[in-house]
Amino acid sequence: MSILISHPSMMALPPRAQALDANALEQLASLSKLPGCGKIVGFPDLHAGRDYPIGCAVFIDRLYPVLIGSDIGCAMSFYQTQLSQKASYPLESWAQELEGLDQPWSKAESYALEHQIMADSVGTLGLGNHFAELQSVEKVFDDTLLQEAGLDPTHLQMLIHSGSRKHGQEMFWSYAHYGAQGLQGEVAQHWYQAYQRCVRWAFHNRQAVFERFTTRLNTQGALLWDRPHNMVEPYQEGWIHRKGAQSGVGFCVIPGSRGTYSFVMKAQASEEQLWSFPHGAGRALSRKHARAAVRAHTRLRQTPLGGRVVCGEMELLQEEAPKAYKDAEHVADAMVEAGVAQKVCALKPVLTFKTSEQACSAAQQRHHYRQADKKRDIDRQKARTQKGFRP
Repeated sequence: MSILISHPSMMALPPRAQALDANALEQLASLSKLPGCGKIVGFPDLHAGRDYPIGCAVFIDRLYPVLIGSDIGCAMSFYQTQLSQKASYPLESWAQELEGLDQPWSKAESYALEHQIMADSVGTLGLGNHFAELQSVEKVFDDTLLQEAGLDPTHLQMLIHSGSRKHGQEMFWSYAHYGAQGLQGEVAQHWYQAYQRCVRWAFHNRQAVFERFTTRLNTQGALLWDRPHNMVEPYQEGWIHRKGAQSGVGFCVIPGSRGTYSFVMKAQASEEQLWSFPHGAGRALSRKHARAAVRAHTRLRQTPLGGRVVCGEMELLQEEAPKAYKDAEHVADAMVEAGVAQKVCALKPVLTFKTSEQACSAAQQRHHYRQADKKRDIDRQKARTQKGFRP
């Protein structure tokens, strides 16, 4: 594993980078063909997306919605809870308490009014790789940094991964007809304003999920940091686009799979890395290949590290099984070796919520998920026909 840096005129990849997926590297190289592209940085968690890679930062003189994708503002929110760390936990009891957490929230309207956001989907995670997870500090690498980060190892932490849900998807497709030339001028300003609304909605929604989760378990907590990884920000005379990459300054988490640890890091990226940092372990298997490689079994709800996964959709359990992901520690170590980060502590997954375990609830979500995918495929085909654009 290593940091990969490429420029539009030349791909200069260290030898060890060749171990990465060839399709991901090809997609990384294709970014240099986008008009206005100035610099590309790929990270150790780089893996192939539909048409452009995940795990990279790109500096361009204009806005490219396609590089952010439809899950605008997707992020990792990290919290300190008041739940005490123990040798064992009432995981089955907690799992029952969280039943229905993916259903519409009774407080959605009042919460949305309070924070001046749209109420639709407020308080829900969404599907795919989104989750809310209780974690425990398993190993401390630097006590001073642990205190600086505000972590209390005698209590459980919570990591919430979620984005802008249907709001980001609707915005993405409303701009798809502009094709692969990017946005400039007035239309770019309009897009950026809408983008900021999606980011704001996504942030408050993660807060709502935290409120729902902690209320069910009769506890409280506080936000330590929130790190978007599908984002764009103005920089010099252009824009830094981060697709599956987070800000590279300050404390952050590199989340692992349910079978590996997550890592709290202190990132110290520079302009060379476009002030960016990897956002996770990166997929080792596509969703399709994961369903084929991972046998469907209820044991998928028990993790190799002794944790519990609350999820009623077996296909989703297969797609998100530990085998589908690389080891997050390899990514963390690569950034340390590159001199742009320090490891603070390792976090062990205790309880992960993805969907309710009621069969009817999971089936309804899967049906909705497939219908949404079908609609997106139709919209993509229309966009390709109109502009030769591949979102």
